[in-house]
Amino acid sequence: MSTLSSEGAWRWLPDNGTATSRLVREVDWAATAVGPVDGWSTGLRGAVAMLLHASYPMFLWWGPELVQFYNDGYVPSFGRGRHPAAMGQRGRDCWSEIWDVIGPQIESVRATGRPVQFEDALVPITRNGRLEDVFWTYTYTPVFEADGSIGGVLVIVHETTASVVTARRRRLVGEVVGALPTARSAHALFDAVARALPGSDFAWLIGHAQGTPGAAGGDGGRYASASAPDRDAVRAVPPDRVLTVPIVQDSGERRGELLLGVAATRPCDDALRDHAALLGLLLGNALARLDASAARVSAEHARTNLLMHAPVGAALMVGPDLRFELANRRYVELIGREVVGQTWRGAFPELVGGPVEALVFGAYERGEVYRAQEQLVPLATPGGGSEDHYFDFNLIPVRTDDHVDCVLVVAVDLTQQVRARRALEQAGVERDKLLADLETASAAKDHFLAMLGHELRNPLAPIVTALELLDTRDRASVDRAKEVIGRQVKHVVRLVDDLLDIARLTRGLVELRTDTVAVATIVTNALEIANELITTRRHRLAIDVGDGLTWHGDPTRMTQVLANLLTNAARYTEPGGDIAVTAAADPAAADRLVLTVRDNGKGIEEPLLARIFESFVQGPRTVDRRDGGLGLGLALAQNLVTMHGGTIRAHSAGVGRGSEFVVTLPGLVTASAAAAAPRARRPTDRVRRRILVVDDNVDAAELLGDVLQLHGHDVAIAHDGPQAVSAFERFHPDTAILDIGLPGMDGYELLSALRERGAGAACQYYALTGFAQSDDIARARDAGFVGHLSKPVNLDRLRELLGRERATDS
Repeated sequence: MSTLSSEGAWRWLPDNGTATSRLVREVDWAATAVGPVDGWSTGLRGAVAMLLHASYPMFLWWGPELVQFYNDGYVPSFGRGRHPAAMGQRGRDCWSEIWDVIGPQIESVRATGRPVQFEDALVPITRNGRLEDVFWTYTYTPVFEADGSIGGVLVIVHETTASVVTARRRRLVGEVVGALPTARSAHALFDAVARALPGSDFAWLIGHAQGTPGAAGGDGGRYASASAPDRDAVRAVPPDRVLTVPIVQDSGERRGELLLGVAATRPCDDALRDHAALLGLLLGNALARLDASAARVSAEHARTNLLMHAPVGAALMVGPDLRFELANRRYVELIGREVVGQTWRGAFPELVGGPVEALVFGAYERGEVYRAQEQLVPLATPGGGSEDHYFDFNLIPVRTDDHVDCVLVVAVDLTQQVRARRALEQAGVERDKLLADLETASAAKDHFLAMLGHELRNPLAPIVTALELLDTRDRASVDRAKEVIGRQVKHVVRLVDDLLDIARLTRGLVELRTDTVAVATIVTNALEIANELITTRRHRLAIDVGDGLTWHGDPTRMTQVLANLLTNAARYTEPGGDIAVTAAADPAAADRLVLTVRDNGKGIEEPLLARIFESFVQGPRTVDRRDGGLGLGLALAQNLVTMHGGTIRAHSAGVGRGSEFVVTLPGLVTASAAAAAPRARRPTDRVRRRILVVDDNVDAAELLGDVLQLHGHDVAIAHDGPQAVSAFERFHPDTAILDIGLPGMDGYELLSALRERGAGAACQYYALTGFAQSDDIARARDAGFVGHLSKPVNLDRLRELLGRERATDS
């Protein structure tokens, strides 16, 4: 395969250095049904990028032709012969031997759009030169295009062949171990193994035991199981499909041999040979037991020997109270306690009265074999607690003559496997939720960015037009341009302030600055902020503020809350509509203030009403979004009201029936308390200052200098650290406004350099920066700045600071 697409076509796919990441770039995709890389859809690119960067085995079929993609984690599943040709190959061509199985599954997902999951499913495939039984746990998940159509099917796959085969072999060994102790002859031994063969790795067996008359029932010699084919068929079996297994005892003495016909779809590997050898060992031990079973004592000894050496947990309980007579090492390890000599109820007091007790005693009382799969057994721990375990176990009643005298239990601990499977299932659920959350977040991000871009373009357009008007000589046009620029810049500043406020509130960095103020002042200030929109839309405004209401809290923040509610009402009320503002004491609590903003506008639908205070949530807007806003006003209002210990609620009778927002706040001050409250300190008269402005933004620095000169101050301007040092020596300012984000030498370094040189020792320094979080302000104060100004500079705030005889803080 050659590289037919330029590296530029892969800019969307970072190379993570894996083999498949390199391989996918080498495929001639133009020759496949998915076409050239440049034409791939966003859905296909996203699916391929996710797949190639995943560590878990994943596989993707794309398009009607089901063209294949896969990652490094999936490569071992191919075996030999398919990789790397499978990359870009049609699914039908790659998996011809199993297409009649998986093809309908894939098409079902493509047709319905519903994912499906298969657990431990048998899907035989040809690999390593032979058709093999392979077991898989896999999910087929539809991958959607941007228009909602299904572009492909994603497979998250885990090969479980090893665990299934292991469980099957445990099952075979368990059944053999359970059955052999009851066999009374070599024929019975081979029959027990033969009966357990269906569903195992072996299709048939032929056994030959070397016995002695009387010891093995006098039936030594060749024995052919009913599961074996005829002799001619056996001769026709390929040599690599037959295992010759010695039947040996633990002592190493050879007792005969087994011919085991290996199932055609199972590899004859070392694990299978070990499994077969275990059967030979079990049969050898069973024959040894038979050799020693001339007497009952000998038979019981052989049974004990077999159980104690079994590769699975095994124990023998005798008598009506099921007293443990035997328990092998593996069984003791599984249950975590010694039990020999104890009754079942004495060994497991935590299980008395539960379902496990009923199973165990039911096997003894009814004489019926019971097989439990993944049985929950809550075992006590040494610390006094309990831990859930899961077991596959067989309860096998052992009869003497016509009655049951003991029960054999054979147990396999599956706790880790069950926990792992459930963790995988939970991971799948969490993965699906994560994908859904990511899709929701992505859609919200796209919506917000589009909305933000529109909101910023709206004020920028009139600003650009107004700037052109400034070039004219017509005084009215110039005044109009200044008015437009001022209004639109305030709009942009409000957008930025809302975003910063939400960020600060989210991080818990907003601090309330409380004061005692007249409620009427808050209402008046809020109306001044919202007045332009209310006036433009010709709303009728009704105001009812109770006489003498005084409130203690942060007046600036509460003005912001009320202004946001008024702006919201104005935006969603048709021109000429009614808006009412009321403020009164709460009838239920004299120390609580109730502010209400009511309108007869569009109203709020019930689904939106539940989310109205979330960030970026807005009601239906016109296409041109002429009223602006980012959907942050109500979220800010709720956060600020909550910080005051209050509540805010939204009410609406439905679409077209208006809305009402009710704010309830603690802190309503009685008349006597209001009279005793200290009044705010007023700044002293303004003074003329010598001011140095340092900012690398030339336009911003010069415009700020012009404004300061218009207010009677002497101004010098510098654009970097060296210029500022030179200006200090020449200009001797008493006030310096330093931009923190200067190139080369930032504002903090400049302040330090000036102090080291002794320049401007009596100068007041103000930090100028676009960062206005609480930690930014604290850092500026710690560095020696007496004030902090955030961009764009609030000129009223700056004039207030400069008008003081000696500013002390910001």
